[in-house]
Amino acid sequence: GALPFWKVLGIGLPAAVSTTVIQQLTPTYLDELGFGLTFGGFSTALFGWGGGVGPFLWAAIAHRKGGLTCSAWAFLLSFPFMLLYMVFVRHPAAHWLLFGVGFSAMSAYILTITLAREAYGVSLGLRMALIVGGTWGIAMILVLGLAAIADRVGTGPVLWLTPAGYLVSALLGFWMLRRHPESVRYRRVMSAAETSA
Repeated sequence: GALPFWKVLGIGLPAAVSTTVIQQLTPTYLDELGFGLTFGGFSTALFGWGGGVGPFLWAAIAHRKGGLTCSAWAFLLSFPFMLLYMVFVRHPAAHWLLFGVGFSAMSAYILTITLAREAYGVSLGLRMALIVGGTWGIAMILVLGLAAIADRVGTGPVLWLTPAGYLVSALLGFWMLRRHPESVRYRRVMSAAETSA
C-alpha cells in the first residue's frame, strides 16, 4: 500500500504555496480593502483554528477510507471554500469561509505527512525533512516571487491564484489514486481485518 515519496511530495507542494500566500498576504489585502490589520489577523486566525480542528475529523475518516483518498478530497474541498472567500471577501461574514479552508487544507497536508512516512524512495529521515520542512521552504521561496508580483499588480490578483493551488493538489491526488489503486485496496483490507478482530 506504500506510495512513491516524490509523488506524495508533489501533492503537498502546490497546496503549501497557496496556504503560505494566504497566511502572508491576507492581512495586507484586507487592510487594503479597508478592514484594518486587526481584522486581517482575526481572519488569518480563523484559518489556523480550522486547521487545528479539521485533522481530528479527517484522521478518523482516513482510518476507514485511506489517507490518499481523504487527502485528495480534503484538498478538493479547500478549492470552493477559497474561491467563495475571494468572491465575497468584501463581506465581513465571508471570512468564516477561511475556517473551512483551513479545516480542509491543513487536514489534507497532515494526511500527506502520514503518506510520506509510509512511502518509499528515500530514507525516513529525509522523507520527513522534505515533507515537513521542504514543502514550506520551497513554498516560501515561491511566495517571495509572488510577493514581488503583488507589489506590481496588488495582493488581490495573487490571492486569486490560491484556489488553483488546492485544485492542482487535489487533481494530483486523484491521479495517484488511479495510478496506485492498491493503496486503497490495502486500506480496505486493513480496515476489514481490524473490524473482524
